[in-house]
Amino acid sequence: MALTLWDTPEIDQIIASSQLAILNLNDGDLRPVCEPGFNTDSIIWSHDGQALYFFGQGGKTAVSSYQLWTVALDEGAERRCLTQDLPACVFNLTRANSSDDILALVAEGTESAIYRLSPADGDFIKTLHFEGELIGISVSDDGSVLGTLGSSPRRPLDIYCGSPDGDVQPVSDFHTVLNEVRLGFQEIVTWDRAGFTLDGLLIWPPGKSRADGPLPAIVSIHGGPYGRWANGFKANAFGQWLAAQGYLVFLPNPRGGAGHGQAFAEAVLNSVGDDDYLDIMAGVDVVVEEGLADPERLGCGGWSQGGFMTAWIVGHTDRFKAGVMGAGVSDWGMMIATSDIPSYEALMGGGNPYESAGPHSFDKQSPISYVHNARTPTLILHGENDERVPVSQGIFFHRGLRAHGVPTELVTYPREPHGIGERNHQIDLMRRMAAWYKKWIPGG
Repeated sequence: MALTLWDTPEIDQIIASSQLAILNLNDGDLRPVCEPGFNTDSIIWSHDGQALYFFGQGGKTAVSSYQLWTVALDEGAERRCLTQDLPACVFNLTRANSSDDILALVAEGTESAIYRLSPADGDFIKTLHFEGELIGISVSDDGSVLGTLGSSPRRPLDIYCGSPDGDVQPVSDFHTVLNEVRLGFQEIVTWDRAGFTLDGLLIWPPGKSRADGPLPAIVSIHGGPYGRWANGFKANAFGQWLAAQGYLVFLPNPRGGAGHGQAFAEAVLNSVGDDDYLDIMAGVDVVVEEGLADPERLGCGGWSQGGFMTAWIVGHTDRFKAGVMGAGVSDWGMMIATSDIPSYEALMGGGNPYESAGPHSFDKQSPISYVHNARTPTLILHGENDERVPVSQGIFFHRGLRAHGVPTELVTYPREPHGIGERNHQIDLMRRMAAWYKKWIPGG
């Protein structure tokens, strides 16, 4: 049996000490096959049982892309990365019982693909492209039918099936209620900055298009940082909901995220807020220069890492008329002290409070250090039971904004963890967001 172990029940130990191992069910012998601290997932046995395939971090730290790895079960064999130079990210693996080949779900920019690995010759070849988002894959015993969950700009997640070497089509239709809902048109945008071609999405208000610009616009920033805005259905509070309020919604994918390979993902190691912020602002420049977004009616917002970036933005520019900081980080030192994944948080701002009396490098990457510059009215939303980004992060930034006379509101949701799950809370959050933007950004 192949399994992943870590030292204690703490979730942080998955990052700090997790280890891939083989358990012999006959005699109970447990043999590690990868060094501690190397994160693995989606473990697949080879057809002959002599090797393991899995996806894991592409670099030396957890601030990495996910790539495809293998390790032979011979004593002393070392793991090998099979997709080191892939300008994309591996997210799921499967294998038909009758086949040697490994199928991989790969995130490519804002879209998705299926790749086939031939263990015999090491070829890793794309066999299927999907102009949207795929989540999870499974394959029939004979390898002829692939199953997955798929989403497109106008269709939420449904079950898709088809040939792994051809095409997949929806075989379910769970969302007919949306047939009568007017949705905004969604398109992919790209721009270049500092060595990378960046991408993102634009969602137009229903019935609007490029011909109607410039429009009031909201910049919606994803979490992670190892997340992405894929070209799927964006019904969340930062997507179609804001478009329905009359705003052009710009969803950028700055460096540090998924879909563009290892160099892209690890570019924010110890430096969040630097180049990723500039990537976003370069994208804003493009949509403004093309006459799509009104530079005098801009807002920003996001959740988790997107909440951090919102706090960072309002401390570095007065270009935005309103911001919404959702479950965002304001102080990386306190994140190391109170978050459930301190090992990861130490890689965001660099260093940790245990090193010395300071000054600490993470202070430079903490939005609270720049709150004295803020002028942007900011709504702060947070779950009271958030263990990933404790609510003290939002309280701290709220107090800083108030101390400097910046219009701000703090709303905390009882019982809620890092994501807001209760129906009434979700409705309240979406209504508050819409009201906040409309208060400060006319025309939406």
